[in-house]
Amino acid sequence: MENENININENKDKDKDKEKGGTGEKTERSTFKKQPLLNFQQLKKQCLENQQWVEATCMGLQISLTELPARLDDFINKLISTGNKNERTLQDFQGYFFNSEKYNIGKNPKQDEPLRPKSELV
Repeated sequence: MENENININENKDKDKDKEKGGTGEKTERSTFKKQPLLNFQQLKKQCLENQQWVEATCMGLQISLTELPARLDDFINKLISTGNKNERTLQDFQGYFFNSEKYNIGKNPKQDEPLRPKSELV
């Protein structure tokens, strides 16, 4: 009977250890900050306010700085028309925009600059 009491107390101590973060318990990492979800207009505004992102994106897409706002508008309209949710994190939006534009280069002749001047086209 004495052995039973000892085992019960040991089990209670093990349960207390688990509550305090014992072996096998998962905890959230505090090093990653959760980014807020923003609507498309807030995202566009923040993108255009970040001069470093604007310049890097324009260089990567080989477009002028004046083309970027119109491209962002077209991208947002495409997202809305395809039923995408109206909230994303800034990092997701920027990456999705860049990859989408990079993929679409050369596929939309209205948007992209012609490869040859119009006078040379037959």
